[in-house]
Amino acid sequence: MELSIESPWLQKNRRTALERFETLGYPTEKLEDWRFTNVDQIKEGGFKPNPLARMIAVPKTLDAMFPVNAFACRLVFINGRYSSPDSSLPSATSPLTVCPFSTMSEADSRCLERTTDISNVQAERPFTNLNAALFSDGVFCRIAPHAILQKPIAILYLTHPALPDLAVHPRILIVAEPGSQSVVMETFWGDGSQPYFTNAVTEIIVNENAFVEHVRVQNEDKSAFHIGALFSTQKGNSRFLSHVFALGGKLARNEIYSALNAQGAVCGLNGLYLGTGRQHMDNHTTIDHVGAHCASNELYKGVLSGNARGVFNGRIIVRPQAQKTDAVQRNKNLLLSNTALVNTKPELKIYADDVKCKHGATIGRMDPDQIFYLRSRGLAAEDAKSILVYAFISDMIEKIESIELKNLVESIVRASYIDNRKWQ
Repeated sequence: MELSIESPWLQKNRRTALERFETLGYPTEKLEDWRFTNVDQIKEGGFKPNPLARMIAVPKTLDAMFPVNAFACRLVFINGRYSSPDSSLPSATSPLTVCPFSTMSEADSRCLERTTDISNVQAERPFTNLNAALFSDGVFCRIAPHAILQKPIAILYLTHPALPDLAVHPRILIVAEPGSQSVVMETFWGDGSQPYFTNAVTEIIVNENAFVEHVRVQNEDKSAFHIGALFSTQKGNSRFLSHVFALGGKLARNEIYSALNAQGAVCGLNGLYLGTGRQHMDNHTTIDHVGAHCASNELYKGVLSGNARGVFNGRIIVRPQAQKTDAVQRNKNLLLSNTALVNTKPELKIYADDVKCKHGATIGRMDPDQIFYLRSRGLAAEDAKSILVYAFISDMIEKIESIELKNLVESIVRASYIDNRKWQ
């Protein structure tokens, strides 16, 4: 299934994005933002979209985890294509408007023009350009002014490649109109033995006095490559809250660019990356304080075992006019083996003189005294370690404000990482 519309402006935007990608090329370790991450396996993998990739049934476990009646709407994409039978759209009277790209009319397609005519910030990123050039499906969501959604929006991406070298390039645009409140969850789920490549882009526009909580769970197959980018733009007195949980993938990179463009905007970025075996988990974030009297708080945690490698590069920019900025950035890492490695690089770029900004990073190992204490209470060594690992990561789950999603994410993390002791 391809896009039902290919307007002249869309074709032009695709060509421009492809030309930019070809000019930039695949990033190399000579670039500062990529010096700890080698993407040669993606470059040499020959990954490409395949319209013949067959649709599969949603696994019963995943279907039960995301019941239709628990969400304002449930959008399911299988191998990069929208699956109407597995999805549930809001009613015509709902304050939520949802349009899958592949079912759009020519009139509705104008909402794509802005998101595919990518800004300078997005144009600097090779994989974002590749997405703009090659995406074949995605979704546009709009929350009406002053609407308060009582249930979250669920977007599920399931990849099970029956054909080799599959690439999927999903694209999401969410517009929260003034005064609205909404919660969105994106879940990437992989199930297959063949390598594949997911290159996802999400753009969120948070208008005046609006609130958006966004949860992203990346639980791709262990042979998969995942590049995910999130771009948020905030207007006056808005609030944006992001939670990223990186659990799967052979190589996974999460990029966030959050712009606080007007006075009173508040942003929170929270992230948890759990690497085992030879996984490579990369996190790059930028919080751009443009407006005055704005606040941001960022906390990313990583747990790495085996030969896994973690990367955190967090950047806070305070523009000259962004006086009275209050920004905090922290990165904490727990290494469970002598061969696990993390590279952390918090950055502050401050061009204003009346601000409160601080950052910090820690890397440590499990405290033997805590293990001894738990063992003295009758616990086996591995049970004691499991409790300490979960204690380290559980506060990241607690930061989710939506009770429904908090419980759901906890069950996913426990099932995929804690209960099976994947961290060993």
